[in-house]
Amino acid sequence: GMWSLVVTAAGAADWPECIERGTIIRNAGKAIMMDMTQHGATMGCFLHDCRNTDKMAVATTGQCAGICNAIPDCTWWTSGEEDGQLKCWVRTADDGRQTKEGFVAGHRDCAPPSWPHCIERGVVIRNAGKAIMTNLTPFGATAGCFLNDCKYTDKFAVVSHDQCASTCAQIPDCQFWTSGEED
Repeated sequence: GMWSLVVTAAGAADWPECIERGTIIRNAGKAIMMDMTQHGATMGCFLHDCRNTDKMAVATTGQCAGICNAIPDCTWWTSGEEDGQLKCWVRTADDGRQTKEGFVAGHRDCAPPSWPHCIERGVVIRNAGKAIMTNLTPFGATAGCFLNDCKYTDKFAVVSHDQCASTCAQIPDCQFWTSGEED
């Protein structure tokens, strides 16, 4: 199978300068309601349904920008804290633009250039004593776990490399991830 690894990549010349600080883009009829699980959504979604939502919990503003950039209909993204989580909202336009301290927004082109260009193809990271054994059930882990125990595992079944990368980004000690079909 194909294995992947995220490594550090340089940012675009206009990232993060292109971010509009102190700005929120509210719904105003321009929310994109969609299945965000394909972008790694596991929590922080509208009515707790990540399959029909315009928002999701993210680890970073850059992740939010990258998600918008990957959605063809998304032209604006906004990010800020809601219910104690950093969240990301995707929009078709910026009609709902308002000033709000602590929030940021950007055009779809305002995104770090690293994803998915930072993926190293054909590489696998083996344990080598660096595996993070943790409870992955809050991230949607239900199968493919070490000894079938998703509450103490360093692996789980994912639908995409995005889901693996997003999960790693939400775990403080995780610096690298690898994804692919297990032998």
